[in-house]
Amino acid sequence: MAITSCLEQLPFKPHAWPFKPQQWPSKPQDAPLPDGNVAPSVEKPQVANTPPSQPLEPSQPLEPSQPLEPSQPLKPSKPSQPLKPSQPLRPSQPLKPSKPFKPSRPLQPSNPSKPSRSLKPSVLVNFLKERKTYDTLSVDQLHELLRNLKTQEGAYQQLTDLVEYLLEKRGDQPALVHYDALIAANADPENGTVDDVKILLAEMKELGINADSGLYHSVLQVLAVHPDYLLRNEILEEMKERWYGLSPSGWHSLVVGLLRDQQYEIAMDKLEQMRADEIEIQPWLYDIFFFRLCELEELEEAFKLMMNRYTSVPLTSPMWYYLLDAFSSGMHYEGTSYIWKGQVTNSAINPSDGICAAVLNCAARNGDPTLAASAIKILSQRKTVLATHHYEALLEAYVGAGDTKTAFRVLNIMYKAGINPGASSTRPLYFHLTRSPTQPAEGWKQLKGLREDGFNIPTAGANVVIEAAVASNTPEIGSDQAFQYYKEMHTICDTGPDIETFNHLLRRLGDVDGSKPRAMFLASEIRALGLRPTEMTYDRLILVCMHPNIENYEDCFRYLEEMKVMGQDAVDSSGNKGWWLRRGTAVSLIRRCVNAGDRRAWVLLDEMDERDLAYNKALKRWVEMKLPRVEENAAEVEALNEDQRNEVASVALGSVAQKAPTWGRGTSLA
Repeated sequence: MAITSCLEQLPFKPHAWPFKPQQWPSKPQDAPLPDGNVAPSVEKPQVANTPPSQPLEPSQPLEPSQPLEPSQPLKPSKPSQPLKPSQPLRPSQPLKPSKPFKPSRPLQPSNPSKPSRSLKPSVLVNFLKERKTYDTLSVDQLHELLRNLKTQEGAYQQLTDLVEYLLEKRGDQPALVHYDALIAANADPENGTVDDVKILLAEMKELGINADSGLYHSVLQVLAVHPDYLLRNEILEEMKERWYGLSPSGWHSLVVGLLRDQQYEIAMDKLEQMRADEIEIQPWLYDIFFFRLCELEELEEAFKLMMNRYTSVPLTSPMWYYLLDAFSSGMHYEGTSYIWKGQVTNSAINPSDGICAAVLNCAARNGDPTLAASAIKILSQRKTVLATHHYEALLEAYVGAGDTKTAFRVLNIMYKAGINPGASSTRPLYFHLTRSPTQPAEGWKQLKGLREDGFNIPTAGANVVIEAAVASNTPEIGSDQAFQYYKEMHTICDTGPDIETFNHLLRRLGDVDGSKPRAMFLASEIRALGLRPTEMTYDRLILVCMHPNIENYEDCFRYLEEMKVMGQDAVDSSGNKGWWLRRGTAVSLIRRCVNAGDRRAWVLLDEMDERDLAYNKALKRWVEMKLPRVEENAAEVEALNEDQRNEVASVALGSVAQKAPTWGRGTSLA
C-alpha cells in the first residue's frame, strides 16, 4: 500500500503547491477542533514498496502472528474551557462569495470598487473540499502553504479563504504571515485593490505588527499592478529608514509601477540604476519599455534601449517586428535600417506590405536607395502591383543620394509599367535641379545620355528640367534656356510636349520685355498640337499681354473672356463656377485699367467680391479716388463684355476659328 501524501489529498493541481513533502513534519501537530476537543495523534503507516533511491527499513520487523494493540486506550476527553483571547477581536464584514477564476494579466487597471478584506474574525465560510484538506494539515504546514501560495498566479480566492480558515477554525491570532499573504493576494489584476492594501497596513500598525522586507516587496508588487504614487513613496521611505534594500524582483516591481503611473523619466532613471548596479534585468521589462516608449513616440530612446538590450539578451521575433513597424512608420531611419539589415535581409522576420511601404518612405526621406530598392524587391517578389507612390518613393531615395540619372531611369520604369508620371512625381527632381543655375543643364545632359542608351524619356522628365531652368535663373536667361530645351524636346521624348510644358514655358514671360511674340508663338503651338489649355495657360498669357511696355492691353480681356467660355463648367475649390484670374493677376489688371482710365476695373472688382477673392481694401479706395464708379457706364461695360463673350463662344465652337485665328496681336487658343 503506497503512502498518500498531504499533497495528493489536496483538491488543487499538484503544481499549485510548490514545496516538497519531506519539508513537512512526519507527524502533524495536535490542533484544537471546533468543539474544543483535541484530535488524537495518528501515525502514518509504513510502506514496503518505496522508491529504490530511498528504502525504508523499519527499526523492528512486525510479526503478523501478534496483533497490534494501541499503546494507550483511547478515552473520551473532557470538554475544554473556551479560549479567552488576550485582547478582544472586533468583528468585520463577512466574506463575500468568490468570483470565478480568471487568468491574471499584467498591467491591468485596478478595481477600487471592491470592498476591502480584514484579518479580524468574521463568520465562517463554506470551504467545500478545501475544508477537509486543511483539517489534515498542521498549523505550521498551513503557514508554509500560505507562503508558497502567495507566489502563485490567480490564487486570490484561495489565499483569502485559507487566511479565514486559519483565523476562524484554527484560532490563529493575526500575524505578519497573514497580512503578507493578503497583501500579496491584492496583486491580482481583477480582484485586488490598493485600498485593501492601505487598510491592511493600517491594521498592522494598530495591532503593533512590524513589517519586514518581504511584506514591503509584496506591497511594491501590488503597486506594479494598481499604481499609487503616494503609497509607493511611503513604502520606499520606510524601507530606507529600516535599511531594507530592494531585491531584483523588487526593482522590477518598482519600475513597472512607475511606468503604470506614467512616471517615465523616473522609470528610465531607475532602469539605468539597475544596469549600473549590475542587476539582472528580465527581458519582459525591456519589452514593456519598448511598448511604452513607442506609444509615446520616443523612438530615439527606444532605439538606444534596443541597442543595450540586444547586447545582453536577444529580442524575440515578434518584438523585432513590432519595433520595425514603429520605427518605419515614425520615420526613424537608424532603427529602421538597423532592424531591416539585421532581421529582414536574412529572412529572420517577414514584414508585411504596409511595413515595406513605410520602410520605402523612410528610405526616400533619408536618401537611402539601397534600403528603398530592398523594400521594392520584396514587394515585387510577392507579385504586388507597384503603384505610383512606390515609384515616387524610390525616385526620391535616388535623388536624396544625388543620383539624378538613376532617378530619371525610374521615370522610364514607371512609363514602361503603364504609369504616366506627372508633375507630382517629379517634385524631388525639381527641388534638386533648382539648387543652382547650372543644375538644369546637367539634368538635360543626363536625359540626352539616357536617350542615347536606348531609354525612352517620358514627357514629365523633360518638363521638370524646363520648369527648373525657368525657376533657377533670371527671367531672361531662364526663358531662353527653357525655350532651347523645348526645341530639342522632340529628340529625346517620343510622346512630345503636353500642356504642362507650355505652362512652364509661359511662366515668368510676363517679366521679360518684348516676350509677347514668343508667347503668341507658344499659343499657336498649343493650337496646332490640339492641346486643351488650362486655367493657368490663360492666366499666364494675360500676364504677358499686360506688360507695361505694351500699350494695347485689349488682348487681356479677350483671353479672359475665352477663359470663361472654356472653363464655364469647371468648379474651383471654393465652389465658384468657371475659370477666372488668380488674385495677383486680377489686381495687376485692375491697376492697369485704373492707370488707363478704363472703367472695366469696377467689373473686375465686383467679380473678385463675388468670388470671395481677398484683396487689400486700400485697393478699392484707391480705385474710387482715381476712377469713381458710374452705374450707367458700368452697364455699358457689361454690355460690351457680353458682346465679347458671344464672339469668343463662336470662336470656341469653330465657326470662325479658321477665319479669325487672332484678335489684334493675340492668338486665340480655342
